[in-house]
Amino acid sequence: MTGRSTFILVSALISAFLAYIDFGEAFLFNNDGLEIVGLVFAVMAGALMTAMSVIIGTNQITHPDWRKTWNKGKSIRQDLVFLSILFYLYIFTLGLITIIVSDIYKALPPFLFISTPILLGFSVPFAFFLSFMIPGLMLGFKTKKLNEDIERRRQR
Repeated sequence: MTGRSTFILVSALISAFLAYIDFGEAFLFNNDGLEIVGLVFAVMAGALMTAMSVIIGTNQITHPDWRKTWNKGKSIRQDLVFLSILFYLYIFTLGLITIIVSDIYKALPPFLFISTPILLGFSVPFAFFLSFMIPGLMLGFKTKKLNEDIERRRQR
């Protein structure tokens, strides 16, 4: 297992434990805290979009050999898939927050009424923990870019 996979697995286990001990229930009766969490996740979603735009930059895949370009593109694609999943997790969490703040969850069927705080209790810490991977992705990306620039200048 890679370091990334291990971190995701540990984050999921910790988040599942928090959901099990009713971490999401605390948000049902504290709308101020829930609004702050929603604001933080909205800001994090914006920062994530900025990180994705830095990775997607067009000048990164400029190698004349198509195989090297393909291999480099696979690495960038994997990072973008992870960041996209994280962005959808942010949106899902913001949706749950909206459902709870607007009291829509009270009109849901019993299964969804019970599971909404549980889902929130899982998604808030899980997305928060996964957010710690973003600086590492950006650092790795920038380090690769710097090494490629140095190598290109050496070959001149």
